[in-house]
Amino acid sequence: MRVRVLFVSYLFPPIGGMTPLRVAHFARNLALRGYMVDVLTVQPVRWRSVVGIDEEIGKIVPPDVRVVRTYPGPICQLLGKVTRSDAGTTPASEKPTRQSYRKVLGAIWRFAKLLSVPDGKIEWAPWALWAADSLLRQHKYDVVISFGYPFTCHIVAYFVKKKYGLHWIADYGDPWSFNPDTFWFPRWRRALDRMIEERLLKHCDRIVVCTEGTREAYLQEFSFLDERRVVVIRNGYDVEEFRKIPPIQEHKFRLVYTGRVYNQQDSSAFFEALEKVQIDDDIEVIFAGPIPTFLMKGAAGERLSRIIKFFGYQQHSQVVSLQKGATVLLLFGVPKGFQVPSKLIEYFAACRPILAIRYDDKDIGAQWVNSYNRGIVANNNPDEIAEAIQLFYALWRRGDIDRVFNLGELLDFSWDRLTERLEVIIQEVVA
Repeated sequence: MRVRVLFVSYLFPPIGGMTPLRVAHFARNLALRGYMVDVLTVQPVRWRSVVGIDEEIGKIVPPDVRVVRTYPGPICQLLGKVTRSDAGTTPASEKPTRQSYRKVLGAIWRFAKLLSVPDGKIEWAPWALWAADSLLRQHKYDVVISFGYPFTCHIVAYFVKKKYGLHWIADYGDPWSFNPDTFWFPRWRRALDRMIEERLLKHCDRIVVCTEGTREAYLQEFSFLDERRVVVIRNGYDVEEFRKIPPIQEHKFRLVYTGRVYNQQDSSAFFEALEKVQIDDDIEVIFAGPIPTFLMKGAAGERLSRIIKFFGYQQHSQVVSLQKGATVLLLFGVPKGFQVPSKLIEYFAACRPILAIRYDDKDIGAQWVNSYNRGIVANNNPDEIAEAIQLFYALWRRGDIDRVFNLGELLDFSWDRLTERLEVIIQEVVA
């Protein structure tokens, strides 16, 4: 008998980013293995998406995967009409009045995040539950898989499990109640998140996380969890996509960063390092992704403004071309050892050397770059970063940069291999 699976994921193509790619590839590969897969997601508000709309990644999903899209909620709809698609960016030329307006909106949004439990997408839950109820009256599902962030997806899956008795797998991109990004929350809010998450975790058949560090943290934070219920499935990449897309190459020594730079990823030392390096005009630094204000300010100055280029949001195929054509790929680390920047997996797929700027001793990304010999790891201080850039530059000038590092394909990160692990979990919970 064919297994029928219901995915619950707010983020799904054509919304861009790693979570939509993860969900889309799992849906496609399970369908190719004979599973019946339905996806419950949101009708994207195109001008409101944080990471942008990428019509190309929608082609990943085959026609036999049914996608059910629902209303995102009135607040999201309203915000979409008053917020530009480059939300979260502030061009240097923007007028002071516009900047003040954005600061006020930012303060309101920060306050609203405190009151939105578990996150700002909770208004989608009633519409998602209504659609799920309709689907479950039509079909008998064997398992529901929810993908967070947003953690609202886990709320929806919890109520589906409670009402219909389905097996439930909760897939976590990042931790929830002890996420480093929410340490600024007041004590009452963190306690509330923990209480809700604990309630949900007691009803999960399996919890899937992306790193071993996150798995260990969950087993430590929630002692009632059986270690067999918490499993690791990393993020991955599409092998064929990276093989067929040609690189965008230049004759310059090119450092490339793709994706969003977050506040916790301190980029100031990197900019100071660029001021120190003794390299002529054949150096170029590319940032391809949303451009936050602090990044623009850090790149100010005569020399930096000459060598740094901000490309803004790019379609995924363009991002892959930039990654494959880079001389060196740039990675800013993240703290606590819970998360790995999803771009690192694509950096591996691009088969280019990586400059990993280590956040702390638990930085998993830096550990992986070392263990796979994919580049150089530098601590987050200007002198070490400048020294690493100079070393990369010297290797490039001699033509040795591709011989020093292990730049072969890492097929353990392919979506095909990772889907095999998900299939094992589904079969376990269904059995």
